[in-house]
Amino acid sequence: MQDFTISNGYFYLWNTYLKEKGIDWQALNLTDVQARQVRNILASSIDAQSSLNFFLELLELTESRLEVSNLALEMATCITPANFGVLGYMASRSGSFAEVLEYVMKFHRLVIDGEQVVPMQVEQDASNIRLYWPLVDAS
Repeated sequence: MQDFTISNGYFYLWNTYLKEKGIDWQALNLTDVQARQVRNILASSIDAQSSLNFFLELLELTESRLEVSNLALEMATCITPANFGVLGYMASRSGSFAEVLEYVMKFHRLVIDGEQVVPMQVEQDASNIRLYWPLVDAS
């Protein structure tokens, strides 16, 4: 199975959350391999791509070490457009939600990338809009 990649902005967001809590990520006692990966990612451009699986591993490890049950929701309080590089900047400069959607659909690969990812889909009915990235199962 292919390892999906996500924007380094997510890793930067994770690090920002830790900093706001007064925690240095190195205090999480990561393995040498994990620590090297985090250093490399945080030294890379925010627009670069890194492993989604590694990010999920970091979230689980952080939740258990900090004894936090909803880390993703807590991290969400730290989100700024800067966490999503060019896409975040474009969205923050949009004049409407429709313009934001247009940018996201056009540049979705800045958010998640992988051969099995289909471009973002939009469904709309009278009162709802649903955005999703379907995965194609080749098996």
